[in-house]
Amino acid sequence: MTGRGRRAGLLLGLAVFAILSALGRHTWGTVDAIRRLAVTRSLVESGTVVPPEIGAVKYGPLQPVLMIPTYLLGRLAGRLVPGADPHQVGYRATAFLFTPVIVSLLCVVYRRTLRAEGVPDREIWFGIATLLFTTLLLPYTRLLFTEPLNALLVLLAASALASLARGREAAIPLASASALLFLNGAIFGPLAGAQVAAGALLAGRRSGPRAARRVLVFGTAALSAALLAWALYNRARYGDVFVLGYGDEGFHGSLALGLSGLTVSIGRGLLIYSAPTVLALAGFLVLRKDEGWGALKPVLAFQTAAFGAYLLLYATWDSFEGGWCWGPRFLLPFVPVLHLAIPHLARRARAWPAPAKAVFVLPFVVGFAVNAAEDLGVWRDFEKATFGDGSIDYRRSVFTPRYAALLHSVTLPRAAARWPQFLAVSAAGLYLFSRLARREGAAEPPAS
Repeated sequence: MTGRGRRAGLLLGLAVFAILSALGRHTWGTVDAIRRLAVTRSLVESGTVVPPEIGAVKYGPLQPVLMIPTYLLGRLAGRLVPGADPHQVGYRATAFLFTPVIVSLLCVVYRRTLRAEGVPDREIWFGIATLLFTTLLLPYTRLLFTEPLNALLVLLAASALASLARGREAAIPLASASALLFLNGAIFGPLAGAQVAAGALLAGRRSGPRAARRVLVFGTAALSAALLAWALYNRARYGDVFVLGYGDEGFHGSLALGLSGLTVSIGRGLLIYSAPTVLALAGFLVLRKDEGWGALKPVLAFQTAAFGAYLLLYATWDSFEGGWCWGPRFLLPFVPVLHLAIPHLARRARAWPAPAKAVFVLPFVVGFAVNAAEDLGVWRDFEKATFGDGSIDYRRSVFTPRYAALLHSVTLPRAAARWPQFLAVSAAGLYLFSRLARREGAAEPPAS
C-alpha cells in the first residue's frame, strides 16, 4: 500500500472513531464485560489472571490483555484528577475507547481488502457506510462484548486469504489472525484451523506447493502456540489444562428451535436485526458464478460455509440467544466479512430496473431503522423491568412478540430527545464518507 493509501486508511479510521464517539453512550454494560475488565485489572494490579474479588473467569485471554493499554491510560488520568477513583476511570476509558478503536480498525481492513481486489471506490464506500449504519455491528460498537474483536480477526484472516488467492504472500498475517481468534474464544479453534487449511489450498493453487507448505508451517506453529497459551491459562485459572470453565453449559439445545430463533424470530432473527447480512448471503449464493468476484469468490465461499457451520453450532447452545443483548450476538463475527459481497451486489444493482433497485435498498432501510430504535436504549429499560426479578423466562423475549425488546424499543419522549443526535451524526458521517470518497477518487490506483 502506498503512502496515499495509508493516509486514506488513517482518515477513515479517525472518521469512524469520531462518528462512534459522537453517537456516545459507551458502556461496559454487561456482566461479561465487567468480568473481562476484572481480569484486565487483576493482570495490571496483581499480575494474575484470576481476579481476587471474583475468582476465575471463563472467557478467553486475548481481550483482557488487549484492554490493558486503555485501562492504564484511564488509571493514569484518574490519578491526575483529585477525588477520582483510578480504577473506575480505567474502566470508563476502556469502555469509551476499546470497542470504537476495534471497529475503526475493522472498517480500515474492510476498505483495504476491497481496494486490493480492485473494487471501485464508489462501491467500497457504500459498503463501509452500510456496514457501519445498517447492520448488527452498530449496536455493539459501544459495548465491551467480545464479538467486535472476533469480527475484526475473522476479517483480517479473510483479507489474508484473498491475498493468497491472488498469489501474494500472506502466510504470517493469516497465521497471526487465526491464532488470535482462537485465543479470544476456544470455540473458534476449528475455524482457525480451517482458515489455515484453506489458505494452504489457495496458496498451492495459485503459487505452488512451496507456498502451501509455508502457510501450513506458519499456521501450525501459530495455532500450536495458541493451544499452549490456552493450556497455561487454564492451569493458572483452574489448576487443570483441560478445564475451560463452562461447567454444565454446552450444546444441548434443540437445533430447530435455535435455528428459528437466530434467523427469523422477533427477538433474535438475523433477518430482522441485520437484514443487509441476509442480502449479502443470498446475493452471493445467487450470483456466485458472476464474473468480477475475483479473489473474493473463494473467500466468500469459505466464509459462507463457516457461517453456516457456526449457525448450526450456536443454534444448539443452551443459551443460543446470547443472554440479555440485542439481536443474534453470536453471529456478529461473520457480519463484516459477509458484507464484503455488498459492493459487488451494489455494482450489479445499478443496472437493475427501479422495482429491483427498491428491493435491493429495502434491507438497508430496515437495518437503519432497527439500529435507530436500538439507539434509544428503551429496550434495556424494558428488559430490566420485565425480566429483572426472574419471574418470566428470558427465552420468551426471543419468540413472543409481547416480550420482544424490538417491539418495546421506542417511546416518543426518548425519540424526541435522542433521535435528532442520532440522525445528525448519521448524516454527518455519510457526508464525511462522501468527502473522503471524492478525495480518494482516482488519485491512486487500487492498492494490492
